[in-house]
Amino acid sequence: MGLLLVVAVASALASSYKAAVLEYSPVFELTRDPLAPSQALKQMLGNLEQYQLYAAQAAEKGAQIIVFPEDGLTGSYFPTRAFISPFSLTIPSDFYLKDSQVLYGFLLRISLTC
Repeated sequence: MGLLLVVAVASALASSYKAAVLEYSPVFELTRDPLAPSQALKQMLGNLEQYQLYAAQAAEKGAQIIVFPEDGLTGSYFPTRAFISPFSLTIPSDFYLKDSQVLYGFLLRISLTC
C-alpha cells in the first residue's frame, strides 16, 4: 500500500514542473536465511509492478518526475551482507548492455526506463 503525492514545483533555474513523491511500504519476506536470487528477483518484480501502477497514476495527474523510496524494490531487511547479496549484481567496468540483452538485475532497470 502506498500514498502518492503530486505537487507543482517552481525553480529559479528552470520552468515549473509537477513532481510526484511515493510513500510506499515494499513487500518483502522476513526470513532466517538469505533468499535465493530467483526469490529476490520475484520479490523485486512484485514491488516493481506496484511502482508501475503508481507511476501511471502520477502520469495521469500530470507528474513529470517521480521520487521513489529508498529500498522500495528490495525492502530493507538486510541483517548481514549475505541477505543483500541475492539483490545485487557485480557489473564489470568494461560491461556493455546491448538492447537485446536482459540479464538478472537489469530486468528492473529496463522496466523502469522511459
